[in-house]
Amino acid sequence: EAGLPGLSAWNRVRDYRSQQLEKMVNVEIYRESALTASDVLDVGADHVVLATGSRWRRDGVGAYGEMPVKTSPAARVLTPDDVFAGAEIAGPVVIYDDDHYFMAGALAERFVTAGYAVTYITTESKACAWTVMTDEQDFIQRRLLELGVDLVFGQSLSEIGVGEIVTRCLYSGQPRRQDCTNLILVTGRLPERGLYDDLMGRADHWADGGLKSVSRIGDCLVPSSIADAVYAGHRYARGLDDPDGERSLRRERPPAF
Repeated sequence: EAGLPGLSAWNRVRDYRSQQLEKMVNVEIYRESALTASDVLDVGADHVVLATGSRWRRDGVGAYGEMPVKTSPAARVLTPDDVFAGAEIAGPVVIYDDDHYFMAGALAERFVTAGYAVTYITTESKACAWTVMTDEQDFIQRRLLELGVDLVFGQSLSEIGVGEIVTRCLYSGQPRRQDCTNLILVTGRLPERGLYDDLMGRADHWADGGLKSVSRIGDCLVPSSIADAVYAGHRYARGLDDPDGERSLRRERPPAF
C-alpha cells in the first residue's frame, strides 16, 4: 500500500517497529519463513499468535453487496492483491469501490497517472466516502477530478461479463452497461486463517510440544485498518501475562469517575 500515490510515509508504521524489535535481545525475527501447522508445533512455543492478514475478495461482496456477483468464468477480474503482485494491465481500467476507504481512490490515481483511462464506480454518493471520517474526502475527490478520472456514483455491480459489466442504480434500479477490459474489485476482504484452522484441527497435539494457546489478531481475525491491526498487536502483548485484564488497554473510552 505504501507504493500507492501519496502513501509512502506509511512505511514508517513497519520500519519503526522493525527497528525497535531488532534492538531487543529477547526477540528473534525470521523473515520469509512460511510455516505449516507442523512447523509451528515443532517450535515448542507456549503461546502462538497469528497475524497472517487478509486477502481481497473477488466475488463482489462488500459493504453494500451482500451476495456474490454473477460472473462469467472468462471475465478478467482483479483485486488490489493482484495489482500489488504485478498483474499485467492493458487497456482502460474500471475500479469498483464497495469498500469506501482509501484503496480504490489511490488505485485510480496510480493508473490514471500511468496513462490509463480510468472509470471509478462506487455504491456511495462520493469517492472514497469513508474518508470523510479522516478529513481526506474532499482532497481525494478533487484530485481524481483534476486527473480526469470518470467518477460514477450510486451504482451497484450486478453482473460481470467478458469485456463488459452491468451495474444498477441504487435508487431506480435501472441497469447501466459499461465496457470493461480490466475490472478491479475493491470490495470486502477475507481473513487468511488457513494456518489457524490447521492448528485448531490439531489441538490434541498441542500438549506434546508444550503449546498452551493459539490466538489470531488483526486482519487474520477481522479485516480492518492498519491502525486497528497495530492496536490489536499491542493489546495482545499487553494482555498475554494479564489474564484477568487488570491492566487492560483503554481506547476511546471516557474515564470512570
